[in-house]
Amino acid sequence: MTRSDTIGHTCRARLRARSAFLLATLALLAVGSGIGQDHRLPVPYFGAFHEAPLSTIRPSGWLDEYLVRQRDGLTGHLEAAGHPFNSTGWFGTSMEKYGWVVYEQNAYWVDGMMRCGELLRDSMLEAKASKEIDYVLDHADPDGYLGPKFLKPHSDLSRWPHVVFFRAMMARYGATGDRRIVEALRRHYLSKSDAYTSHRNVVNVEIMLWTYARTRDPELLRLAEECYAGYNRISSEVTTLDHMKSDGKMDGFHGVTFNETAKLAAVLYLYTGKKEYLDAVEHAYQKIDRWYMLVDGVHSSTEGFRGDDPLQSHETCDIADYTWALGYLLMATGKAEYADKIERACYNAAPGAVTKDFKALQYFSCPNQVIADRTSNHNEFTHGSAWMSFRPNPGTECCAGNVNRIMPDFASRMWMVDSTGEPVAALFGPSVFAGKADDDSITIREETKYPFDDKIQFSVSARKQAHVSLTLRIPS
Repeated sequence: MTRSDTIGHTCRARLRARSAFLLATLALLAVGSGIGQDHRLPVPYFGAFHEAPLSTIRPSGWLDEYLVRQRDGLTGHLEAAGHPFNSTGWFGTSMEKYGWVVYEQNAYWVDGMMRCGELLRDSMLEAKASKEIDYVLDHADPDGYLGPKFLKPHSDLSRWPHVVFFRAMMARYGATGDRRIVEALRRHYLSKSDAYTSHRNVVNVEIMLWTYARTRDPELLRLAEECYAGYNRISSEVTTLDHMKSDGKMDGFHGVTFNETAKLAAVLYLYTGKKEYLDAVEHAYQKIDRWYMLVDGVHSSTEGFRGDDPLQSHETCDIADYTWALGYLLMATGKAEYADKIERACYNAAPGAVTKDFKALQYFSCPNQVIADRTSNHNEFTHGSAWMSFRPNPGTECCAGNVNRIMPDFASRMWMVDSTGEPVAALFGPSVFAGKADDDSITIREETKYPFDDKIQFSVSARKQAHVSLTLRIPS
């Protein structure tokens, strides 16, 4: 589709094909150099797409309303749900007596709150999340270590909460470009105060590589590969490269841990181009589809993989972590199937796990649950408890924190950019993407009720001459 007779125009197309991405070249007096120059990564990058800056994306329509309900519900007021969200979190007084887990739980909330606030341009959410981020940045150790001091000595999970919290920093950087963040993360990891090879500690590789892409420090790339190699050397978990490449099943393995650690191979592929990484993780997710996928688009996990029986359930945490992981596979491969899967989960499982006012959630949610009261948990994991009822904090605080990430993560990855920096409409929903064409702004407005309607209209506008190549997905 090419049109060059107007500066601002609307693009309409009727697309019938298997799930795929389609490049539509939109010429707006076709002399500009495209919006890509501001959005290319400054390091070698081997993925098909990468994330657009958060500042360029704005949800609209029903998706904006969903995020507003989050703000007015749990995301803006989770302290009302009690411990640990009514504590100091990452700000101030240590919560050492509760262990690492409260920092993980609170960090989930801070991440969802920051991303939701930046997408809505909401000053209340931004300020609330930034208070904790600024405290951590302002209280680094002399060697660069960030975070609670009691988590600094090594244990198998002592550095896992940092991953969750640092994602909130990533969101803020994507909205503000605050260079303090990337420099602080660079110093934190190059202090080498942990080996990052055990259990979920290895997920720090995700943040190392994000930081590498923005600092261009090759030591971070070397460290990430070294840590991941160490994990594969010492671990017997099902997310090692050898196990992911095998046809071995994963019955009982913790679903959240799978999503967090398996996806690292895709993230490493983005910055190394090593096909062995990508082949292994793609095969692992094919096994998920084969043995554990439920009809609402998320695999069983209570808390481990339990098969695909119609009465199986999943943690709300898994909705967040599965879709976050698939986002990296989408960026690595450019395969539309991963975008289809993200939408299926976010448009089915995600709203099914919360009340419509976003003031209560389930710990376990199930596609075929008819009754949701305090005794209706039919899962073998603590059978009969209140974990399938809807509550502000249903007894597992990880899910009460993590539920705040699901749709903000989705919205922040609706728009991506390709290897030349041109826009990609990766996930569909009402939204606006704002980029640059030379020194001028360009706006792409996506007007739709999707997925409640199959009509999607893109309106592209610029104030002067520009050329834009827009990549669109044909949903399956």
